[in-house]
Formats: sequence, C-alpha cells, structure tokens
Amino acid sequence: MEDRDQGKANPTSCDDAWLCQAKPSAGSCSLLDSIIDQSPNPIWISDSQGTLIRINRACTRLLNITEAEVVGTYNILKDNIVREQGLLPQVERVFRDGETARFEIVYDSSTLKTLALAQTSRVILDVTIFAIRDPQGTITNAVIQHIDITSRRESEEKLQRANQELESRVMERTRELTLANQALRHEVAERAEAEAELRLSERRFRTLCAAAPVGIFMSDDRGRCVYANPRLQELTGLKAGQLMGSGWSAALHPEDRESTTVKWLEISGQGGTFQHECRFLRAGAPVWVRALAQPFRGKDGSVAGYVGVVEDITEQRHAREELLKTQKLESLGVLAGGIAHDFNNILSIILGYISLARSAAHDPDLVLSRLKDGEKGVLRARDLTQQLLTFARGGDPVKRAVDLNALLREAAQFGSLGSNVRCDFELSPEQLALAADEGQLSQVVHNLVINATQAMPEGGVITIRSGRARSREGEELLSFSVSDTGTGIPESIRAQVFDPYFTTKQGSGLGLTSCYSIIKKHGGGITFESLPGKGTTFTVTLPAQLRQAALEATGPALEAKGEGDVLVMDDDRLIRELAVEMLEELGYRAESVADGAQAVTAYYNRQRSGSRYAVVIMDLTVRGGMGGREAVKALLALDPQVKAVVSSGYCDDPVLANCRAYGFKAVLPKPYNRQELGRVLDEVLKG
Repeated sequence: MEDRDQGKANPTSCDDAWLCQAKPSAGSCSLLDSIIDQSPNPIWISDSQGTLIRINRACTRLLNITEAEVVGTYNILKDNIVREQGLLPQVERVFRDGETARFEIVYDSSTLKTLALAQTSRVILDVTIFAIRDPQGTITNAVIQHIDITSRRESEEKLQRANQELESRVMERTRELTLANQALRHEVAERAEAEAELRLSERRFRTLCAAAPVGIFMSDDRGRCVYANPRLQELTGLKAGQLMGSGWSAALHPEDRESTTVKWLEISGQGGTFQHECRFLRAGAPVWVRALAQPFRGKDGSVAGYVGVVEDITEQRHAREELLKTQKLESLGVLAGGIAHDFNNILSIILGYISLARSAAHDPDLVLSRLKDGEKGVLRARDLTQQLLTFARGGDPVKRAVDLNALLREAAQFGSLGSNVRCDFELSPEQLALAADEGQLSQVVHNLVINATQAMPEGGVITIRSGRARSREGEELLSFSVSDTGTGIPESIRAQVFDPYFTTKQGSGLGLTSCYSIIKKHGGGITFESLPGKGTTFTVTLPAQLRQAALEATGPALEAKGEGDVLVMDDDRLIRELAVEMLEELGYRAESVADGAQAVTAYYNRQRSGSRYAVVIMDLTVRGGMGGREAVKALLALDPQVKAVVSSGYCDDPVLANCRAYGFKAVLPKPYNRQELGRVLDEVLKG
C-alpha cells in the first residue's frame, strides 16, 4: 500500500478471515497481502456486493487513485462507465452466477459519477473478473485483474488507421490507374481513328494533288523539294526524280534563274511567303508561271518547310498585255479630242506665221521674226509628240534625271485635255530631282488625273501637290499627290482598288494596277485616302536619289560651232539633207548615207585613206537595213575610239537610256534643231 494509507485497519482482517487460513505455515495472511500488494499486475478485490475492499499498488498507479478514495466506496455494479459501455450484465453474472467475465473497457475516470477523485486517468483495460466462493460454495468476493492495453490498442488503432489510409491510397491509386487505363484505351482508340483518318486524308490529298490543274510542291526547311505532283512535272518538263532536291529551279529560264533564286533565298531566310512570276523553259519554249509558297512550322515554331503551287499564267500574261494595250488605247481615246484640238491650234500657229512670212518677203527682219514665232509652234508640236511617245512606253523603267515638278505639270495638263476639270498646282518651291523613267512616271500621273476626272463627271478641281518626306528608316523621299473632290471610294471596295481588272467604271480596270506596278518598280509606294462624297487623294512616294546638279540646266541654249568631218546615217532622205545643211552651217564638213552597212563602208574607206570621221551620227532604227545598234558594233571593231551619236524618234529603247553601254557617246533625240545638234557635237568632241 502507498504511504498515505499506512496505519489504516486491514478491511479483510476479520470479515474474510477464511482467506487467511494457514494450513501449510503460519503467517499465510501476511503472505497473501504481500503477494497481492507486490504483484506487478493491477488487482483489486470486492465483496459479494461489488464494493472494493482491497487494491494493490500496481492498480492504484495504473488508475492514478489512492486506497482512501476507493476502498469501501467504489462499487463496480454502480459504475456508470461499466454500464454506459454495456458491460454491466457480464459483471452482474459474476456476482450472481459465479461466471468469469472478460472484456475490454475504455476507462476514463474523469467521467466517473460515483466518486470524486483528486486525479484522473484514461486507460484501455483488458479486465478479468472471477468470483471467490467459501467452502460452502457461497460467493463471498470477486477478484478483478487489469491489464493495461492502452499502448497496444493505440498502436493497433494507428496501425488500423495506417491500414485504412493505405487501403484508401491503394483504392485511390487503383481508381486512378483504372481511369488512366480507360483514358489510355480511349486514346489508343482515338489515335487509331486519327491514323485511319490521316491515311484517308493523305489518300485524298494525293488524289487531289494528282488531279489538280496547278503544280503543287513541298520542300523541307532547306528548300529541297520532297514532293511534286504530276502537273508540276508537266509544267517543268521534268520527271519526279529530277524534281526531288533542286525542285523546279532546274526548269527556270536562264534569264530568270538568278532573280528568282535571289528572291527565294531572301523570302525563305525571313520565313515569309514567296510569290513570284517567272518563266520555265520547257522543250525550248518559255512558259510563264506564278509561284506561291507558304511556310509551315514545327512544334518549336521554326520553319519546317514550304508548301506551294505553280500556275501556268502564259495566257493570262498575254491577255494582260493585250488589256494594257487596250487600256492605253482607251486612255488615248479619252484624250483624242483634246490632242486634236491642241494640234490644230499648233498647226494654225505654224501655217499662220508661214503665210505672214510670205506676205512680208520685202522685209527680211519681219520674215525672220514671223519664222521664229512659227518655230515656237513647231517646238510645241514636238513637246506634245514627246508626251504621246512617253505615255506609250511600258516594261522595266529606263531611268534618267527627272524634274518632278516639271513632269507633274506636263503630265497633269496632258491628262486633263478635253475634260471639264481644272488642275491646280501646289508644288514645292525647290527643284525636286529623282532618277525615274519619265514616260512611265508620266503615265502614273496621267492615270491618276484620268481617275480623278472620272470621279467628277460634273467637273471640278484636281489639286496636284509635291514636296519632300522621310521614310520610317529616315530615308529621304520625294512625294506627290493627286486630289479630287469627287464621289470618293466606298469602304467595301477599297481593298480591291489596285487589283487587276477591277473597275467600277467603263474600261479595262488596269489603270491603278499599272500605277501600282510602275511605282513599285521605281522602289516607291502608292497609298490613298478617301471620304465618300468628299473626294480621294492618291499619294506617291519615291526615293530621292539625285542631287539638284543631276538635272540638266534649262534656259536658252547657245549655238556651239565646230569643225571636222561628220558622217550622218539615216534612212529618211529629208532628214539626211537637213542634218548635212545644219552641220555645214555649224562649220562642219558633212556626208550622209542611208543605212548602217553604208556607214561602216564609208568609215572603213575613210580609215584606209589615212583619216577618220570626227563624229558619226546614226539613226537607231532603219527599215529593211542595218540600224545604229548593229552598225556601232562594227564601227567599234574597226576603230575602238570611234565617237558615235545615236539619234531616234523612239523614246522607249534602252539604248537611249544607257547609250554608253551600247558603244555610243551621246544621244540626239528627234526632232532637234541646229542649237541642239551643235551642243551634242560639242560635248562629244570635248568629252
């Protein structure tokens, strides 16, 4: 017993004396007390009514109680904890019938209602209760043994929770695996379906490509051809095996190979869309095609290759050329009335002053004055003819120094002839110089003025402006605009304004298309702004590539005289005679021949005589004979130092734009007067 219970009477010393009967030896009661008290197993003893009469130290330590708190006061049959956990019937049978009871109980002494305990505990007990009978068989006591299974049960509960958690995880993982398996089966089924659809799509694609009326090709990221349909083989004249790798570049016309390759490398290097018109050489005959290639990208976003089409546009180009000719004729038809009016005015001036000169034959000074006035009319006729010739030009630009302001005035006035509109000019006060094809640029202005005129059927004012500008990159530009106050361009058709053959008026629909093409070939841009009912403004920007000094000086020309032998070649007898007479008046000695072959012979004979011609003037085109282009080659073979001048009434021949590349020293455009002839010869002889 604990110290706090020492000195108390032993409750069993009298009432339960039979328990202490010592048959073997004396002191048996004390021995029993010692056994009970020192037993490591918690034990307590009750009387026949269930009241606790004896408890050992192991039990008080387990339950955190004292003997004084429970001995004689605690009754197991009245224990609310036993009753609440449904164990009371088993306990009652021990005291009533002598049965042995064994059960587990969660004993929380803080919930015990029959006793007030100083300290409490909560334990899980394995309890065994058995009855004690006297010699007569009467139940006198009960022994209650406790085994503390708290740790075991907590471990079991933990283990159970762990098992449950493990089972839950296993079930969850099983469910996940089941779902994953179902998803995998679904994915496999979808993939199989997709592969079947892909195979079907590939069959459809190959069938479509095989039957397509255009060439179709596919290349890898390096531009090597990996697929070519039968139509592309037909267009190129190459078999599929020949197209693999190098692709259709092997079929390119030699004149187009370099430009097409350069453009392909430029566009493919940027990952952009390739679009180009070029020629194939198939069985020795050129075939015009339009190629369009679009990049496709891999998972990482980089270009994985190109897929493209090649379309035969030979007939379209022929039709386009014919329509361009028709468009020019339509434009000329619009101008015909105004041109006839101007020519009649000019002819009236010429004939009038000639008749006045005749009537004043007695007065040489008056005759000279009237002939000079008549000459002005001839010069006006030459300018008008020059405008007609430059308007008729096409193809790639043949550039030379151009005064933009002067070109705008001439082309706009020319384009408005015969109309009921007026051209107002707001031009830059400074001279604007650029390198351009004067004829083609005049055609752009002319088309824009015609367009503006058609937008104002009741008449109005066209405003032409010019000035300087800068690109986003800081490049210096020249710009001009043509504004009208007409009906404007509806929003619905603005995207089609520059499309070929698109028109809302009578005509071919190529006017603005040709403007766009010409400006692009000059390295410029063309845009427009339009307000319905208020008018439209087209703005053109072009590179400013020349300084002001690049333009030829204007003003009265001084007559330059000279000396030396000059050979004139022209198939027109009157022009030959006129040229010889003007040369002689300028101080030269002149001879003339009718074609290039005669010019070569005359030059050869002069060389054999030990002298040479100072200058040879040759017509570019000779009907039925050798022209200047061929003749100058022969003259250069005879004399690499020959000084040849090309003269022509045509302005669209590239020889006139770059005469030195063909062996000539200068250009003398027709018609020309004595001052112009003298100036050209003076420049050649001094240069």
